[in-house]
Amino acid sequence: MSQADQQKWDARYANQNEADPFAPSELLKRALSHMRESRNGSAARKALDLACGGGRNSLWLAEHGFQVEAVDVSAEGLLLAERRAASATAESSKSEPGRIRWIHADLDNGLPVTGNYDLILMIRYLDLSLFERAARHLIPGGLLVVELHMDPGTEPDIAGPRNPDFLIAPGALADAT
Repeated sequence: MSQADQQKWDARYANQNEADPFAPSELLKRALSHMRESRNGSAARKALDLACGGGRNSLWLAEHGFQVEAVDVSAEGLLLAERRAASATAESSKSEPGRIRWIHADLDNGLPVTGNYDLILMIRYLDLSLFERAARHLIPGGLLVVELHMDPGTEPDIAGPRNPDFLIAPGALADAT
């Protein structure tokens, strides 16, 4: 990722605080429910959150019993996530310190992990080449959850980014797997 992009993300997260509202991805919630059903109620143990940003999904997974490794290029995003984790731990018995390992890394330089995971997330981070590399780190029966912004084509009223670098074309995800 370019230095300018890193600075952009750092600036975005520097202007947020741990009290700002944030919620996990609805797709992630459905995926975890599906995962538990397919495993007869047993919970997964280990997750990898790629491009975790301010930690919304990592924190939610930790609250649901996962050991999480969370990766992001933004040092400010990771600091925000750590503050949110500390705040959640102070307010709730659900979160436990140490359930999330925050990793500062540029995913353009490869995956900074070597382990295997029950669940890997790529939420609103578009890098088609990363799907296959990430999937190699799934345990048998593991789940890769990908949520992306689609190119709206001729539908101008669809919300989301307009920069084509952040939009996936219809069918591109299926072609990449």
